[in-house]
Amino acid sequence: MDNNHHQAGYPIGLLIHAVNSHKDKILEEYLIDKDISPSQLKVLMGIYKGLTTPAELIRHMGIDSGSLNRMLERMVRHKVVIRLPDPDDRRYVRLSLTDKGNQLCIDFERDGMVNLPMKITERLNTEEVRTLTSLLIKMLPEDVLNRYFPY
Repeated sequence: MDNNHHQAGYPIGLLIHAVNSHKDKILEEYLIDKDISPSQLKVLMGIYKGLTTPAELIRHMGIDSGSLNRMLERMVRHKVVIRLPDPDDRRYVRLSLTDKGNQLCIDFERDGMVNLPMKITERLNTEEVRTLTSLLIKMLPEDVLNRYFPY
């Protein structure tokens, strides 16, 4: 940090919020030409990783059903997700990625999951990144870790 900033004056909650906002801005810049929002990408990646019902997405990702349904409608219109009848119970649906949705996820895993963390942590050295990662894992309760890393 430069001489005008010192660690003692920053509340940790505000710092976490600022880092999250910074991450969101970087993610939005990455997605700008892909016609998809960060929230939609989160759902796409969930489906890509095997969460194929709305109930699974709600449970594992902490999304409320109304928001998820509106998001799924937009994603169906943008031809990245399709809804299929559940073969075991026609009252329910299964979610699947279209070729376009699948390619977005492949691209994000290949490019985004490498470049975005590097941009977020570009001012840290390798050891600081390892320490930060370890501390973030330690801060999060097991149920939160399981929600974000169910696979």
